[in-house]
Amino acid sequence: MKALVLTEEEVAVASVDALRDAYRELLAETLTLRELISDRTRAAVGNLRDLGIKFNGNLPYGLEADAVTKELQTSQQEKRMIAEIKKLQGEGRSLRAIARTLTERDFHNRKGKPIDAKQISRILAATSEPAGQ
Repeated sequence: MKALVLTEEEVAVASVDALRDAYRELLAETLTLRELISDRTRAAVGNLRDLGIKFNGNLPYGLEADAVTKELQTSQQEKRMIAEIKKLQGEGRSLRAIARTLTERDFHNRKGKPIDAKQISRILAATSEPAGQ
């Protein structure tokens, strides 16, 4: 791709059509670079996922990152909490009742606060088996 270079003098004397063409070229180049960056970022994130390495702070419930290597591993505390949530749900309890029971049994979220019904709903949605599995 040829770089577009215009001096102030060229811009001052250029026609509107010429400036419009220059703008379109610059826009096309910007969009192409944006797509390249997006592709490279997607590939890098996919590679980190394949390696099982944490790449941001949003880990699914049931996983934690090793403090030193950042490799993903099972969180035993969250695994127990997920099992308890599913057991209580299987008993037919509401999300609020599950949240109350977990609080009574001293289960907390990652920030050390009591689990609420909305968090229970998100955990169930994220950890449920897809249909047909």
